[in-house]
Amino acid sequence: MIKIFPLWLFLVFLGFSFSFAQQADALEPWLDLIKEDPAIAEALADLLENPVAVNQAERQDWQRIPLLTSEDIDSILTRQSRQGAFRSVRQIAKIIGKEKFKRIRPFLILRAPKKKSLQVVQRNYWNVQTPAEGENEKFLGSGIYNLTRLQYRGTSGRYPWKAGLVIQKDVGERQYNDYWNAMLAVNFKKGRLTFGSFYLQLAQGLLFSSPFGRMKSSMAMLPFQANKIVARTYLGASENFAQTGVCFTGQPFHGTELALFWSLNLRDARYNLQTKKITGFDFSGYHRTVLEEARKDLIMEKIAGFSFKRTIGKNSGLTLSVAGIDFNPPIEFNAQNVTFNELRKDFYHFSGNQILLGSLAYDFRIAALRLAGELAAGKNGGTGITQSVWLEDETFRSGVMFWNLTPNFQSPYGRVFDWNSPFPQAVRGIYFALTWQNDRLRIDFYKMLVQNLWRTYRQQFPPLKDEWLLNLNYVFRSGQLEVRWRERSTDAAPEASTIARQRVRGLRLQLKIPIEKRLESTTRLELAWLNHPAEKGALSFQELRWNFRRRLSLVGRVTFFRTPSYRTRIYEYESDVPGSFANFPMYGQGFKWYVRLGWRPLPRLGVWFKFRYLRLNDPVLTDIDYGRQQTKTDRLFRLQLMLNL
Repeated sequence: MIKIFPLWLFLVFLGFSFSFAQQADALEPWLDLIKEDPAIAEALADLLENPVAVNQAERQDWQRIPLLTSEDIDSILTRQSRQGAFRSVRQIAKIIGKEKFKRIRPFLILRAPKKKSLQVVQRNYWNVQTPAEGENEKFLGSGIYNLTRLQYRGTSGRYPWKAGLVIQKDVGERQYNDYWNAMLAVNFKKGRLTFGSFYLQLAQGLLFSSPFGRMKSSMAMLPFQANKIVARTYLGASENFAQTGVCFTGQPFHGTELALFWSLNLRDARYNLQTKKITGFDFSGYHRTVLEEARKDLIMEKIAGFSFKRTIGKNSGLTLSVAGIDFNPPIEFNAQNVTFNELRKDFYHFSGNQILLGSLAYDFRIAALRLAGELAAGKNGGTGITQSVWLEDETFRSGVMFWNLTPNFQSPYGRVFDWNSPFPQAVRGIYFALTWQNDRLRIDFYKMLVQNLWRTYRQQFPPLKDEWLLNLNYVFRSGQLEVRWRERSTDAAPEASTIARQRVRGLRLQLKIPIEKRLESTTRLELAWLNHPAEKGALSFQELRWNFRRRLSLVGRVTFFRTPSYRTRIYEYESDVPGSFANFPMYGQGFKWYVRLGWRPLPRLGVWFKFRYLRLNDPVLTDIDYGRQQTKTDRLFRLQLMLNL
């Protein structure tokens, strides 16, 4: 019997402003996505810090906001051009619907406070314990993480523009400018010109997809919204994913959308120490050891291409996209450069120096019924296809999506469903989702089946994955109740000649209650069960959040957990400094607490401080271990300064 004792913890957090005191509430619907891709946390934090001014926003500004489709943006701009400026942000709800507006409301303001602004962010982490190191790989740098970001927004005549620079160092790296990027973006009447770092989203995402691509979450219908041409400027710390070059996106003619892009990127590599041949990509971004430093920036990647969409009538459109990618030196994954075990471990690898891709996408709408799809093909004959059909109205939404990528389809920056790593692997799948809601109750459900079209040497045939989720959120007069059931099944191979169906079930119960006007309590109990081998785990936390005036608030949490191994791990997202990401897998037996401290000594200066303490009473070592289980305590400090001028 697993015993979990929820406790009350009263800790202090001084907020930069009331809006940031409410940041965790604004991000809560997105937590499932954030844990899959940390770049989403950075993008959402930027939207909270620099919201879209609805009466001054151009098309490119609206495209920063997730959930908004091209049709939504067209409707907003058409309403604005015909009836003039919005008198209230709430008028947007009449155009895009109440539910969608509720989720994007924190990212909107009526007017920008001023035309020019400078923002400075300084963020540091420090691990009290020595970071985990490999057996023969000594870390060269300190246990301090550093990020410095500068961002300036201004105008030049009639053209608003913004520029920025970010410098970052991971824990264990020795150079404080180990990674950096910069960008300059200028808005014109017909579009935006971007220099420097950016993310691309083209059509359904088979060629290029942004962090807000097709990923499952408790917002079951979100994957059906990823159909637009957009280049998002990027000033984050996720290395080896964004493009660095020049990009134009806009509407050169009525009823058209165009993206022209060129980039020159230096990527980290995996290579053979004896033959000095590059055998693949290393997308981790870490340069902590001698070997990791030797892999840095070994591959020069050139990308050029375009995407053009033509609207047909009022309810349909076609999009043509073409991209060419060159690698120098070439990738040589073969028997001469890798070990036999590595060669047979995975039947899916890229080898060569050039990729040429093209795709044709469509979208069509009849009243509340929508259809969208994309067909992509490569020079080597590989193909990818995705097809969606869904129904939308104010209270009920439902849809079905299908995708199929052949084993020889190579798209480094495309994203198939629920896959956020480069080079999505050969796969086919189907996803069904529905959402129903009224004033108090919201129900989200999805069911997903995924069949990999490749196998490892331990598996005699490709594995099949099956997952479904039911999430109920009920708002009552004195609080909010969330109930979630998730079940995931996959083929496992405990022995080379046997296949076992491994099933993980999870139940979450969460209750939010406002104790008084400025004090809120959140209690969660989460359980997990595994059938093969038989395991079960549990996690419980108690959180208090207190808002006092507009500059003083309080938040704190204590967590108890117990799981036999990493297989029954339970993820727990933590409130963190703005733009940072903290979603730790909890396994073993122990407890954890953390506190955030912040202060606003000046109207435009904010300071955040976070301390996190983890105690493992019963550490476990498994075949999948993340180093922290080798110690019984883990203490982490995080500090962030933000200056707005």
